[in-house]
Amino acid sequence: MFKKLKLNAIPSVIKSQITELKQTVEIRNQTETVSCNVTILQNDDVVQSQIDVHQSQSTTIEKTSDDNITNAKCLSCHQYNIQIEKLTQELSKAHEKSRQILERYARKLNLKEGILEDVLDLLKHITADLQQCDRECVLSFNEMKVNRILEYDPASDEILGPHNNLQVVMARGLFKNWKQPVFIGFDQQMTKNIILEIIKRLHETNINVVAIVSDNCQANVGCWKDLGTHNYDHPFFKHPINDCNIYVFPDAPHLLKLIRNWLLDKGFEYHNKIIKADKLFDLVANRNAVELTPIHKLSQHHLVMTPQERQNVRKAAEILSRTTAIALRRYYPEDRDAEELASFIEKVDLWFSVSNSYSPYAKLHFKKSFNANENQMDALNNMFELMSNINALGKTSMQVFQKSVLMHITSLRLLYDDMKQKHNISYISTYKLNQDVLENFFSQLRQIGGVHDHPSPLNYMYRIRMMILAMQEINNISQASDRDSEDSNAISSDSNNNLTQSEQESDGLQYVLGYIAYKYNSKFPELNLGTQTFQIRGDHSYIQPPTFVQHLS
Repeated sequence: MFKKLKLNAIPSVIKSQITELKQTVEIRNQTETVSCNVTILQNDDVVQSQIDVHQSQSTTIEKTSDDNITNAKCLSCHQYNIQIEKLTQELSKAHEKSRQILERYARKLNLKEGILEDVLDLLKHITADLQQCDRECVLSFNEMKVNRILEYDPASDEILGPHNNLQVVMARGLFKNWKQPVFIGFDQQMTKNIILEIIKRLHETNINVVAIVSDNCQANVGCWKDLGTHNYDHPFFKHPINDCNIYVFPDAPHLLKLIRNWLLDKGFEYHNKIIKADKLFDLVANRNAVELTPIHKLSQHHLVMTPQERQNVRKAAEILSRTTAIALRRYYPEDRDAEELASFIEKVDLWFSVSNSYSPYAKLHFKKSFNANENQMDALNNMFELMSNINALGKTSMQVFQKSVLMHITSLRLLYDDMKQKHNISYISTYKLNQDVLENFFSQLRQIGGVHDHPSPLNYMYRIRMMILAMQEINNISQASDRDSEDSNAISSDSNNNLTQSEQESDGLQYVLGYIAYKYNSKFPELNLGTQTFQIRGDHSYIQPPTFVQHLS
């Protein structure tokens, strides 16, 4: 315990300093008390009764400055809490009211078969402030299967069904990201009259249709003929109002699957040379016999597929890719059949890269948004020449998919020239000229119901209504790539340095090492990782890189 010191024992200099400090503290306490009271009195949110209570407390009970400040803060916080609670209640009421209004509007939204008038009104408001270039529109149409049952619709008091298919027409911006379904019909094939009527109604909302997209099934080809565009030399028809050209684009991913199917099933004849897929089967068989391989994307499931698996575009793109072409040249260097197959695959891959471009900033010129550069034009010209002179084995005439590829190439060239002259554009992202937007729409419709992914016609109408009004948040489920049993082979832990490696295993090991060198070269420059590959980078040409492994590294 410390003993209490007496002032007499303290020197006079310290006494004077203590006295001054006491006076200073008293002055500050008085100042803070006054300022606190003034703050409370100036606060309009504090009622007079609260001020009286506060003043009466301060007169009857001796309070310090800190207690006064704490009281003022508590009173202010209490008032703010009351205001926040009132505001929250008002927002909750407004939200509930807006939800009720939206529900009433949803019930009145007309989604009967035919042109969706209410959606056209919505599009008119969406595009009202857009520039003319941003109102250029592409129409995509396709069918999807529905559950064939008979249902009663209480909203319209009518019987719906039974139906087999649902036809949907989607309008999307060519240069601006907007899209809406504008037509639905059950068991309704697309016709010339429907197309022209949709174009007219969109024109009334200041939206100009410049292209239509569909696959080349028999019904759609008949619609093209009615429009006068079945000839690939003349792949357009006139706008019914402004007399501008509207170009027809067969769906490029669908064409890629057809080319893959014909190659695997039949084969082709090109300039008296046979192109078949035998070397692909042999290449995949050798790939499955090793642990490490640079062609890890390919498997037996890319070559032998069920009808449902053949609908997978990704598998077609992987087998008809530049990686496959380079692998054929590397592992069959003296084989003419392999060289012909590699050249065929390479031309198809370059055409598909141009016809399915997403960004003007892609690294490769072929994958950039179409801007008619020299590399892109060469790719289109080579594919045009290939499809014009190739024949499917067992066939004497040009097949529909060949004419569709030629039509797609011609339409892309003409559309780019028209938009360049009309709006002075610098590029077209060609992914907007395929049916992916409709495939995604159909996928989202199925996902809304969870496991119930094959809904009835009436259920489809309800789901479309929810998607149009954005009342249902739909999470895109990314499909994980299928893992083949032969791809899951683990590297044996008993391997030793004396293990003999095949050519593919050696290339696979170099591929892994090259990837590591490329990834960590900038992080650890002192290790000189991948120096040889970086030095020969300037010699990498798209068609003939120095080696397969160096190119991938």
